Amino acid sequence: MFAADRRIGGPRRLRIRNIESRILLLLICLCSSLCNGKSADYVLQETPAWENKVIVDIKELLVIGTSNLEEPDYFFSYIMDIFIDHENNIYILDQRNGKAAKFNKDGKFDCRYGNGRGQGPGEFQFASDITADSEGVVYISDRDQGRVSIFSPTGKFLANIATIKSMPLMDILAYGPGRLFVGVDVRNYLSGRWKEGIFQFYSVPDGGLRGSIGKAWKKENSRLHVGGNSICVNKKNGHIIVSYALPYLIEEFSKDCVLLRRFGRKVPSFEEITEDRWGNLLASGSSLQLSSLPDGKMINMIRQKVSLPKQESRYVSQLDIFDEDGRYLLTVPGEKLQTRGGYDFLWMETDNEGNLWAAYEDPFPHVKKFKISFK
Repeated sequence: MFAADRRIGGPRRLRIRNIESRILLLLICLCSSLCNGKSADYVLQETPAWENKVIVDIKELLVIGTSNLEEPDYFFSYIMDIFIDHENNIYILDQRNGKAAKFNKDGKFDCRYGNGRGQGPGEFQFASDITADSEGVVYISDRDQGRVSIFSPTGKFLANIATIKSMPLMDILAYGPGRLFVGVDVRNYLSGRWKEGIFQFYSVPDGGLRGSIGKAWKKENSRLHVGGNSICVNKKNGHIIVSYALPYLIEEFSKDCVLLRRFGRKVPSFEEITEDRWGNLLASGSSLQLSSLPDGKMINMIRQKVSLPKQESRYVSQLDIFDEDGRYLLTVPGEKLQTRGGYDFLWMETDNEGNLWAAYEDPFPHVKKFKISFK
């Protein structure tokens, strides 16, 4: 192709190519400068700006899910992920059944995606994450097969995107026209086997690899069990936000994937590592999932190991709130979102109306919708 271009364009074509190369080099230098400037310094915060000033009010609005096998549209085996699109429809991914279901904002069943467990078209060995683009096209990642399956808005299987077969997949995000971010599994991120960007982005529908964002953790330990890396879009400015399982780090990128800022908060449990009886190393604290509110506030879900009176230590979830500029505002205790039986939530997501959705495993797999406000 390049030889043909030279024959057609001659010296003039080469001069144009040289100018284009110089412009590209200038753009790369500019991006590098932005990524390494003051705006990308890591800001670690300790005291919440809203401490003793603001009260968080959370009100339950509805529940999706049942323990009744005779209601198959609302029965789930294990909720692996939830996603909410721009129209506030919620997608619930059932990992054990290899399927996902779509509901409107009032909790009414709409559509189903996926053909169950397996290796065939639209089937999953381990359905790990779900997202949808602005046109309603749905993407579901398969951690064990190293691919992303694409479905039409009505649930018809369209194609697979083959990604990193040697690296299990987890979090994914459809962003803008024809761009899909795919994150490698956190175990590989911690093991040091993966040296490139944690989130790779592919063009859709051809599946071409176009680049990556996010850096691998410098400490290498494949025995360490933690939460997960997460990626989302800031609903106010459209920036790409990434949180890491360890250390406590959130990075914000422009729409063109230029690093803008790095921030987090100091949590002692993130630095504590214990060993269980099987020899696995357990992080006492780690991040799990990230989302944003319509006004630009970011919510980072973390999980910490706590000691309770007369009980064994257990992990509880919390929600750290940051403003649009990365300033740490406050922490919402997980107890505010627990069920009546004291069951903790697994995952969370937000919609474009400022509501928060949370997924639970007990007393049966279900999702709750909450109205969250700050007073």
